[in-house]
Amino acid sequence: ATIAGLGFGNSMAALAHGLGHAIGALLPIPHGRAVGLCLPYTIEFTAAAMGERYADLLRFIGTTNVSAESAAQVLAARIRDLARAAGQPTALRELGVTPSQLEAALPKLVENAESDATLVISARIPESAELQQLYRYAYEGKSIDF
Repeated sequence: ATIAGLGFGNSMAALAHGLGHAIGALLPIPHGRAVGLCLPYTIEFTAAAMGERYADLLRFIGTTNVSAESAAQVLAARIRDLARAAGQPTALRELGVTPSQLEAALPKLVENAESDATLVISARIPESAELQQLYRYAYEGKSIDF
């Protein structure tokens, strides 16, 4: 746990961590699973601000010739592929969350995410409506297009 804490403390955990905190507080989903599930969505959401960084990360994992403009989508797809290969969900609905559970929890999910200290270090800080969309897209398993 200490090593994990040092790792995420030094990595400046941001939007995925904030979304995951809110999910874990309101839905029966373990923290690590919630954060991992949110990661590809937040990568896509921050694409414009982080393209070069995501292209660098792809090079580190052996994926070359990816432009900064497409790096977020490629990296998010690779993360989703890894999750599937490990038998992990890539959408909240795959965890048994019903649409009515999501909609009932959505106001508090957004409120909790907006209150999470990790949100302020995100490369792109979402507005309330964008947080709602992020959660709905993560529920459906839909790639971020906004």
